[in-house]
Amino acid sequence: GPRPLRIRAHHQPRSPPRLHSPVQTAIGLLSNLLAVIPVQDKLLLNRDIRNYCKSVWRNASLPNYNLCGQLNENYRSETCLDITIPDSHLRGYELWTSDGLRPKIIKADGEGLANTDFVLYVKAANTPKCRLEASVIAYSASCQLDQNGRPLAGTVTFCLSHLSPTNFNHNKIVLAAVHELFHTLGFSKDLYSKWLDCSTAPSLGVNCSSRPAVTNTDEVNQVRIYTQAVVRAVQRHQGVNSAETGGGLENKDSAGVPSSHWEARYLQGSIMAATLGEPNLTLIDQVTLAAMEDTGWYRVNHSRSQTLVWGRGLGVNFGQTTNCGNNSEYFCNGNGFGCHYLHYNKGQCRTDAYLEGCRVYKPLEDGSQCWMEKNWRNVTVHGEIYGPDGRCFFSNLTRNTAAMSERVGAVSGFCYLHRCLGENTFEIKIQGSPWLRCEAGGHIRVSGFRGVVWCPDRRLCQNYQQPNLQTSAPVSASPPTPPGVSAGALLPSSLLVTVSFVPGETCPVFLDPKATEFTQILVRSWSNSTGINRCHFEALRVSEALEVRLKLTEGSGCSEMSAISAYDRLRSAAQSGRLSATVTGKHCT
Repeated sequence: GPRPLRIRAHHQPRSPPRLHSPVQTAIGLLSNLLAVIPVQDKLLLNRDIRNYCKSVWRNASLPNYNLCGQLNENYRSETCLDITIPDSHLRGYELWTSDGLRPKIIKADGEGLANTDFVLYVKAANTPKCRLEASVIAYSASCQLDQNGRPLAGTVTFCLSHLSPTNFNHNKIVLAAVHELFHTLGFSKDLYSKWLDCSTAPSLGVNCSSRPAVTNTDEVNQVRIYTQAVVRAVQRHQGVNSAETGGGLENKDSAGVPSSHWEARYLQGSIMAATLGEPNLTLIDQVTLAAMEDTGWYRVNHSRSQTLVWGRGLGVNFGQTTNCGNNSEYFCNGNGFGCHYLHYNKGQCRTDAYLEGCRVYKPLEDGSQCWMEKNWRNVTVHGEIYGPDGRCFFSNLTRNTAAMSERVGAVSGFCYLHRCLGENTFEIKIQGSPWLRCEAGGHIRVSGFRGVVWCPDRRLCQNYQQPNLQTSAPVSASPPTPPGVSAGALLPSSLLVTVSFVPGETCPVFLDPKATEFTQILVRSWSNSTGINRCHFEALRVSEALEVRLKLTEGSGCSEMSAISAYDRLRSAAQSGRLSATVTGKHCT
């Protein structure tokens, strides 16, 4: 039966070491999402007879029919895009005599790749494509298929400019690697014709049939994927039952021609949109995973899909160029300031080459993250507060004491704290105010300010849960929702975690849990027991009830592992009882 997809990364000799970790993280994500009928024994790639052979035998009555009779003396090896495949990964080849009975082995089979279903050749270079398109982080291609059309090998080239010490961002490289892996594994216009229809198959890969067509155009010449799982996923996302709806594909270059990306106007925030957003604003969404299911090659773990917020429940006409200029909760007009639609960043109303003239609030370049406390600029006339629980709100609040006219200022995006009370239910806090109930879809006034704050609907406190990491019992398999990241968003740069010590015979109450010495001991002890560098631990706070609240973070000076990886290590240590500390001779686990 299907087993988790085993992907082997093969880095080229000049591949920078800092590239290895994010590529491996991306491989881990894909292995948790996709399962395949595993390759038996070792993976060996095929040689193309058109490359190594100059002529073949044509006598259909002999055993050497269509086999090589004369070698191409210029043949050296096989390539995957522009990467040379090692001989050790390839099957051998032979030269056949005229009677067809005595082949001469020119090169024997290579050793092959054990425990591998797909090999990814990884290269870093400053190619012409990289130089021509500075925003391109990576690009990829598939290069060998099995008997069912499933890709067995692919290559991804990372542009060196994005890997320099000053530009390198671990999470962005992970995001790019995941995106390119989806391409090489099947989400590609070059592979649509290979997709299989297994919708009535008793099990994966059994009695599947070829598909007459994966894509088609709708009445406005928009190319869409119309396979079963994709149609169902789009129907659920749009809140419709129409069989005419499908996954809209990007049409920037040629209207009516299939592409390898989702149309940004319909599926903004998807991992397979043409332009990738910030890592914490990009999702491995349910429509993309439905497409991978419809290849017929994979069993998909849909429980790990991440729900798109963009356009959810707004019907089949959402995102059309004919109506995106109307006032909408997702699109905008002009070039004013507001909030990115997930409300973690301030934004400005802009367009790009993939939006066909439609405009959206795109995150501002610097200091726009409401969830980053370092962006806070003291007291403002708008009462802003930044921090892990900070979110962007449309508002025109202005302090009554501000030295300005009585006229309320223009609506813009401002940062205030929020806290969840339940699903789509929250309170907000403005500088100097108490916590105030903010009814989703409504607005509130704040004492001491002119103007109002608008409360977003179906954006905050979605899939609400209260995370807590206990050291004395098994913990939830899901990491807590990190600051500034929607539930399920890909690879945040920091996570808030609570670790609870349960007092008992092995864990007496500490003398002074608020002491600086105590937090230093915790960091030192936990770093030693988990292998997490101390620089990943920030903002430790210890309550009287022995609950330790901390931030697991990564940054330019501390990027040896992602925040998610650090969390997984911490969680594993908690489950195995290795999170401990000793203060003044007293031990607590």
